[in-house]
Amino acid sequence: MPVKHLSDIYVNGKIGVGTVSPGADLHIEDAGNSSSGIRIEAIGTAGTDTVNMHFQGSAGTAPFYISRTNTGGAEIQIQADGDLILNGGNGDNVGIGTTNPQQKLDVNGATLLRGNVYFTSGTSNYYNGVGGGFSVYTQSAKQFEVDYNGYLQANKYGDGIYLGLSSNDNLARTIPAFSSTGRMVEASRFYTTKIEPGGWPTASGAANAVNVTPTISSSQKMWIKGIWIHKSSSNVGSGWGTNDFPVQFIMENAAGSYDIIGGVANRVVTLANTAQSIWYYQVAIMGVPTFSGDHRETAGTTSKNLKLMTASTISTTSQPTWFITVEYALVNQSTMKNNVDQVLT
Repeated sequence: MPVKHLSDIYVNGKIGVGTVSPGADLHIEDAGNSSSGIRIEAIGTAGTDTVNMHFQGSAGTAPFYISRTNTGGAEIQIQADGDLILNGGNGDNVGIGTTNPQQKLDVNGATLLRGNVYFTSGTSNYYNGVGGGFSVYTQSAKQFEVDYNGYLQANKYGDGIYLGLSSNDNLARTIPAFSSTGRMVEASRFYTTKIEPGGWPTASGAANAVNVTPTISSSQKMWIKGIWIHKSSSNVGSGWGTNDFPVQFIMENAAGSYDIIGGVANRVVTLANTAQSIWYYQVAIMGVPTFSGDHRETAGTTSKNLKLMTASTISTTSQPTWFITVEYALVNQSTMKNNVDQVLT
Protein backbone atom coordinates (compact mmCIF):
# COMPACT_ATOMS: atom_id res chain seq x y z
CA MET A 1 0.00 0.00 0.00
CA PRO A 2 1.68 3.22 -1.11
CA VAL A 3 1.95 6.03 1.44
CA LYS A 4 2.77 9.57 0.36
CA HIS A 5 3.54 12.92 1.99
CA LEU A 6 3.93 11.68 5.54
CA SER A 7 6.55 13.38 7.68
CA ASP A 8 6.62 10.63 10.31
CA ILE A 9 5.63 6.97 10.33
CA TYR A 10 5.05 5.07 13.53
CA VAL A 11 4.56 1.29 13.59
CA ASN A 12 3.50 -0.58 16.66
CA GLY A 13 4.79 -4.06 15.79
CA LYS A 14 7.10 -5.58 13.23
CA ILE A 15 7.74 -4.51 9.65
CA GLY A 16 8.34 -7.04 6.91
CA VAL A 17 9.80 -6.13 3.50
CA GLY A 18 9.45 -8.94 1.03
CA THR A 19 8.01 -11.21 3.71
CA VAL A 20 4.61 -11.55 5.38
CA SER A 21 6.11 -13.13 8.50
CA PRO A 22 8.69 -10.69 9.86
CA GLY A 23 10.83 -12.25 12.58
CA ALA A 24 12.37 -9.00 13.84
CA ASP A 25 11.37 -5.35 14.22
CA LEU A 26 12.60 -4.85 10.64
CA HIS A 27 12.82 -7.97 8.50
CA ILE A 28 13.95 -7.70 4.85
CA GLU A 29 13.72 -10.64 2.50
CA ASP A 30 16.79 -9.97 0.33
CA ALA A 31 16.64 -10.84 -3.38
CA GLY A 32 20.41 -11.44 -3.46
CA ASN A 33 21.68 -8.59 -5.66
CA SER A 34 22.79 -4.96 -5.43
CA SER A 35 19.28 -3.62 -6.09
CA SER A 36 17.86 -5.40 -3.03
CA GLY A 37 18.60 -5.13 0.66
CA ILE A 38 19.16 -1.62 2.03
CA ARG A 39 20.34 1.36 0.00
CA ILE A 40 21.42 4.68 1.52
CA GLU A 41 21.80 7.57 -0.93
CA ALA A 42 23.63 10.84 -0.37
CA ILE A 43 21.35 13.90 -0.79
CA GLY A 44 21.76 15.70 -4.09
CA THR A 45 23.70 12.96 -5.91
CA ALA A 46 20.78 11.77 -8.08
CA GLY A 47 21.52 8.17 -7.27
CA THR A 48 25.22 8.31 -8.17
CA ASP A 49 26.55 8.04 -4.60
CA THR A 50 24.97 5.20 -2.67
CA VAL A 51 25.87 2.57 -0.13
CA ASN A 52 24.21 -0.83 -0.57
CA MET A 53 23.88 -3.59 2.02
CA HIS A 54 22.64 -6.92 0.69
CA PHE A 55 23.32 -10.62 0.21
CA GLN A 56 25.23 -11.45 -2.95
CA GLY A 57 23.32 -14.48 -4.20
CA SER A 58 20.46 -16.53 -2.88
CA ALA A 59 22.21 -19.70 -1.80
CA GLY A 60 22.69 -20.48 1.90
CA THR A 61 26.41 -19.71 1.55
CA ALA A 62 25.98 -16.27 -0.09
CA PRO A 63 28.20 -13.54 1.45
CA PHE A 64 26.73 -10.32 2.80
CA TYR A 65 28.03 -7.18 1.04
CA ILE A 66 28.43 -3.58 2.14
CA SER A 67 29.53 -1.62 -0.91
CA ARG A 68 29.72 1.91 -2.22
CA THR A 69 28.89 2.89 -5.77
CA ASN A 70 31.73 3.01 -8.31
CA THR A 71 34.41 1.51 -6.06
CA GLY A 72 34.64 -1.73 -8.02
CA GLY A 73 33.46 -4.14 -5.37
CA ALA A 74 32.37 -4.64 -1.78
CA GLU A 75 34.29 -2.75 0.90
CA ILE A 76 33.10 -5.26 3.53
CA GLN A 77 32.09 -8.88 3.05
CA ILE A 78 30.78 -11.17 5.77
CA GLN A 79 31.28 -14.74 4.60
CA ALA A 80 28.95 -17.61 5.50
CA ASP A 81 31.73 -19.14 7.64
CA GLY A 82 32.10 -15.92 9.63
CA ASP A 83 35.24 -14.56 7.89
CA LEU A 84 35.31 -10.77 7.52
CA ILE A 85 36.74 -9.58 4.19
CA LEU A 86 37.84 -5.95 3.75
CA ASN A 87 38.22 -4.60 0.22
CA GLY A 88 38.37 -8.13 -1.13
CA GLY A 89 37.34 -7.30 -4.69
CA ASN A 90 38.19 -3.67 -5.38
CA GLY A 91 41.93 -3.60 -4.56
CA ASP A 92 41.69 -0.61 -2.20
CA ASN A 93 43.54 -0.15 1.08
CA VAL A 94 42.53 -0.37 4.73
CA GLY A 95 43.58 2.36 7.13
CA ILE A 96 43.54 2.27 10.94
CA GLY A 97 44.18 5.64 12.50
CA THR A 98 44.65 7.22 9.07
CA THR A 99 42.34 8.53 6.35
CA ASN A 100 44.97 8.03 3.63
CA PRO A 101 46.24 4.43 3.78
CA GLN A 102 49.21 3.79 1.51
CA GLN A 103 49.23 -0.03 1.58
CA LYS A 104 46.76 -2.89 1.92
CA LEU A 105 46.92 -2.33 5.68
CA ASP A 106 48.21 0.99 6.98
CA VAL A 107 48.23 1.34 10.77
CA ASN A 108 49.01 4.75 12.23
CA GLY A 109 49.97 3.90 15.80
CA ALA A 110 51.08 0.95 17.90
CA THR A 111 49.95 -2.55 16.92
CA LEU A 112 49.59 -5.52 19.26
CA LEU A 113 50.01 -8.96 17.67
CA ARG A 114 49.30 -12.04 19.79
CA GLY A 115 50.45 -14.78 17.46
CA ASN A 116 52.15 -15.52 14.15
CA VAL A 117 52.40 -13.28 11.08
CA TYR A 118 52.52 -15.38 7.89
CA PHE A 119 54.03 -14.61 4.49
CA THR A 120 52.84 -15.82 1.07
CA SER A 121 50.38 -18.71 1.08
CA GLY A 122 50.45 -21.47 3.68
CA THR A 123 51.87 -21.41 7.19
CA SER A 124 55.52 -22.36 6.75
CA ASN A 125 57.01 -18.85 6.51
CA TYR A 126 56.22 -16.52 9.40
CA TYR A 127 57.47 -14.59 12.39
CA ASN A 128 56.12 -14.29 15.90
CA GLY A 129 56.69 -12.46 19.14
CA VAL A 130 55.62 -15.11 21.64
CA GLY A 131 57.35 -15.37 25.02
CA GLY A 132 58.94 -11.93 25.07
CA GLY A 133 61.19 -12.67 22.10
CA PHE A 134 61.02 -12.35 18.33
CA SER A 135 61.50 -15.34 15.97
CA VAL A 136 61.60 -15.81 12.20
CA TYR A 137 60.68 -19.13 10.56
CA THR A 138 61.17 -20.32 6.98
CA GLN A 139 59.88 -23.70 5.81
CA SER A 140 58.51 -24.13 9.36
CA ALA A 141 62.05 -24.08 10.82
CA LYS A 142 63.24 -21.33 13.16
CA GLN A 143 66.07 -19.43 11.45
CA PHE A 144 66.87 -16.84 14.11
CA GLU A 145 65.52 -15.47 17.35
CA VAL A 146 66.04 -12.37 19.45
CA ASP A 147 65.12 -13.44 22.98
CA TYR A 148 63.82 -11.24 25.81
CA ASN A 149 67.41 -10.63 27.00
CA GLY A 150 68.38 -9.23 23.60
CA TYR A 151 70.53 -12.21 22.56
CA LEU A 152 70.48 -13.20 18.88
CA GLN A 153 70.38 -16.93 18.13
CA ALA A 154 70.79 -18.13 14.54
CA ASN A 155 69.97 -21.54 13.12
CA LYS A 156 72.47 -23.76 11.35
CA TYR A 157 72.49 -23.54 7.54
CA GLY A 158 74.50 -26.01 5.47
CA ASP A 159 78.02 -26.24 6.91
CA GLY A 160 77.64 -23.16 9.09
CA ILE A 161 75.68 -20.08 10.06
CA TYR A 162 76.19 -17.03 7.87
CA LEU A 163 75.56 -13.34 8.33
CA GLY A 164 75.81 -11.53 5.00
CA LEU A 165 74.81 -11.88 1.37
CA SER A 166 75.54 -15.59 0.90
CA SER A 167 77.64 -18.45 2.22
CA ASN A 168 80.60 -17.25 0.15
CA ASP A 169 80.25 -13.52 0.75
CA ASN A 170 79.59 -12.96 4.43
CA LEU A 171 80.26 -10.62 7.31
CA ALA A 172 80.34 -13.42 9.86
CA ARG A 173 80.00 -17.19 9.84
CA THR A 174 80.30 -20.12 12.23
CA ILE A 175 82.81 -22.95 12.37
CA PRO A 176 82.85 -26.25 14.27
CA ALA A 177 83.97 -25.36 17.78
CA PHE A 178 83.33 -25.90 21.47
CA SER A 179 79.80 -24.70 22.22
CA SER A 180 76.50 -26.17 23.32
CA THR A 181 75.36 -26.58 19.71
CA GLY A 182 78.74 -27.53 18.27
CA ARG A 183 79.30 -24.20 16.56
CA MET A 184 80.86 -20.88 17.46
CA VAL A 185 80.83 -17.54 15.70
CA GLU A 186 84.04 -16.71 13.85
CA ALA A 187 83.52 -13.05 12.99
CA SER A 188 86.39 -11.08 11.46
CA ARG A 189 86.91 -7.63 12.91
CA PHE A 190 89.21 -4.99 11.43
CA TYR A 191 90.89 -2.33 13.51
CA THR A 192 93.16 0.35 12.01
CA THR A 193 95.72 2.36 13.95
CA LYS A 194 97.47 5.39 12.48
CA ILE A 195 100.91 5.96 14.01
CA GLU A 196 102.16 9.47 13.36
CA PRO A 197 105.79 10.60 13.91
CA GLY A 198 105.14 11.41 17.56
CA GLY A 199 103.10 8.27 18.31
CA TRP A 200 105.85 5.65 18.16
CA PRO A 201 107.07 3.84 21.34
CA THR A 202 109.41 6.05 23.35
CA ALA A 203 111.79 3.15 24.05
CA SER A 204 112.39 -0.45 23.03
CA GLY A 205 110.99 -3.57 24.66
CA ALA A 206 107.56 -4.89 25.69
CA ALA A 207 107.17 -2.45 28.58
CA ASN A 208 107.08 0.45 26.11
CA ALA A 209 104.91 -1.21 23.45
CA VAL A 210 101.77 0.57 22.18
CA ASN A 211 98.33 -1.01 21.62
CA VAL A 212 97.19 -1.55 18.02
CA THR A 213 93.88 -3.32 18.84
CA PRO A 214 91.06 -2.37 21.23
CA THR A 215 90.76 -3.61 24.81
CA ILE A 216 88.67 -6.79 25.18
CA SER A 217 86.76 -8.30 28.10
CA SER A 218 88.24 -10.64 30.69
CA SER A 219 86.50 -13.70 29.21
CA GLN A 220 87.61 -13.16 25.62
CA LYS A 221 90.66 -14.36 23.73
CA MET A 222 91.85 -12.42 20.69
CA TRP A 223 92.75 -14.53 17.67
CA ILE A 224 95.00 -12.56 15.31
CA LYS A 225 94.27 -13.50 11.71
CA GLY A 226 96.14 -10.86 9.71
CA ILE A 227 98.20 -7.65 9.97
CA TRP A 228 98.59 -5.20 7.08
CA ILE A 229 100.71 -2.05 7.07
CA HIS A 230 100.78 0.96 4.76
CA LYS A 231 103.67 3.42 5.01
CA SER A 232 102.26 6.63 3.57
CA SER A 233 105.25 8.97 3.53
CA SER A 234 108.76 8.89 2.10
CA ASN A 235 110.30 9.60 5.51
CA VAL A 236 112.14 6.43 6.57
CA GLY A 237 112.91 7.51 10.13
CA SER A 238 116.02 6.84 12.16
CA GLY A 239 117.36 4.61 14.90
CA TRP A 240 116.08 1.32 13.49
CA GLY A 241 119.37 -0.48 14.11
CA THR A 242 120.35 -3.76 12.48
CA ASN A 243 117.66 -6.05 13.92
CA ASP A 244 116.18 -8.51 11.41
CA PHE A 245 112.71 -7.38 12.53
CA PRO A 246 112.96 -3.88 14.07
CA VAL A 247 109.16 -3.65 14.38
CA GLN A 248 107.48 -6.55 16.18
CA PHE A 249 103.89 -7.38 17.17
CA ILE A 250 103.49 -9.06 20.55
CA MET A 251 100.82 -10.42 22.90
CA GLU A 252 101.04 -11.15 26.60
CA ASN A 253 100.65 -14.84 27.51
CA ALA A 254 99.28 -16.54 30.61
CA ALA A 255 102.69 -16.47 32.29
CA GLY A 256 102.94 -12.69 32.01
CA SER A 257 105.66 -12.70 29.37
CA TYR A 258 105.20 -11.79 25.72
CA ASP A 259 105.01 -13.89 22.57
CA ILE A 260 105.97 -12.45 19.20
CA ILE A 261 103.11 -12.75 16.71
CA GLY A 262 104.97 -11.33 13.70
CA GLY A 263 107.14 -8.47 12.57
CA VAL A 264 108.30 -6.21 9.75
CA ALA A 265 111.64 -7.07 8.16
CA ASN A 266 114.52 -4.60 8.41
CA ARG A 267 114.91 -4.41 4.63
CA VAL A 268 111.32 -3.17 4.39
CA VAL A 269 111.41 -0.73 7.32
CA THR A 270 114.56 0.94 6.04
CA LEU A 271 113.64 1.22 2.35
CA ALA A 272 114.94 4.65 1.36
CA ASN A 273 114.91 4.94 -2.41
CA THR A 274 112.18 7.01 -4.02
CA ALA A 275 110.51 4.15 -5.87
CA GLN A 276 109.91 2.02 -2.76
CA SER A 277 109.84 4.41 0.19
CA ILE A 278 106.01 4.27 0.27
CA TRP A 279 104.94 0.66 0.62
CA TYR A 280 102.31 -1.91 1.65
CA TYR A 281 103.28 -4.92 3.74
CA GLN A 282 101.52 -8.07 4.98
CA VAL A 283 102.97 -9.36 8.22
CA ALA A 284 103.73 -13.10 8.39
CA ILE A 285 101.66 -14.29 11.37
CA MET A 286 103.22 -17.71 11.93
CA GLY A 287 106.29 -19.70 10.94
CA VAL A 288 108.87 -16.94 11.26
CA PRO A 289 112.07 -18.91 11.95
CA THR A 290 114.30 -15.89 12.57
CA PHE A 291 112.48 -15.03 15.80
CA SER A 292 113.68 -16.66 18.97
CA GLY A 293 111.19 -18.34 21.26
CA ASP A 294 107.70 -19.66 20.62
CA HIS A 295 105.74 -18.13 17.73
CA ARG A 296 102.19 -19.21 17.06
CA GLU A 297 99.02 -17.78 15.56
CA THR A 298 97.00 -17.99 18.76
CA ALA A 299 99.60 -16.74 21.21
CA GLY A 300 98.35 -14.64 24.11
CA THR A 301 95.70 -15.11 26.78
CA THR A 302 92.31 -13.68 27.74
CA SER A 303 91.71 -9.90 27.90
CA LYS A 304 95.05 -9.17 26.15
CA ASN A 305 95.35 -7.16 22.97
CA LEU A 306 98.00 -6.85 20.28
CA LYS A 307 100.88 -4.44 20.81
CA LEU A 308 103.57 -2.91 18.60
CA MET A 309 107.11 -3.04 19.98
CA THR A 310 110.41 -1.74 18.62
CA ALA A 311 113.54 -3.83 19.03
CA SER A 312 115.72 -0.78 19.56
CA THR A 313 115.24 2.75 20.83
CA ILE A 314 114.26 5.08 18.00
CA SER A 315 113.80 8.80 17.65
CA THR A 316 110.04 9.34 18.08
CA THR A 317 110.08 12.79 16.47
CA SER A 318 111.43 11.83 13.06
CA GLN A 319 109.60 8.64 12.23
CA PRO A 320 107.28 7.87 9.29
CA THR A 321 103.49 7.64 9.35
CA TRP A 322 102.12 4.09 9.30
CA PHE A 323 98.59 2.75 8.99
CA ILE A 324 98.28 -0.66 10.70
CA THR A 325 95.16 -2.74 10.07
CA VAL A 326 94.66 -5.86 12.22
CA GLU A 327 92.13 -8.57 11.39
CA TYR A 328 91.09 -10.55 14.43
CA ALA A 329 88.33 -12.70 15.92
CA LEU A 330 87.19 -12.93 19.55
CA VAL A 331 86.63 -16.29 21.23
CA ASN A 332 84.80 -16.60 24.54
CA GLN A 333 86.87 -18.84 26.79
CA SER A 334 83.95 -19.71 29.10
CA THR A 335 81.91 -21.00 26.16
CA MET A 336 84.80 -23.14 24.99
CA LYS A 337 85.43 -24.68 28.41
CA ASN A 338 81.88 -25.13 29.71
CA ASN A 339 80.10 -26.37 26.57
CA VAL A 340 82.30 -29.04 25.06
CA ASP A 341 80.97 -31.27 22.27
CA GLN A 342 82.85 -34.38 23.31
CA VAL A 343 85.10 -35.62 26.11
CA LEU A 344 87.95 -38.04 25.41
CA THR A 345 89.03 -40.08 28.42
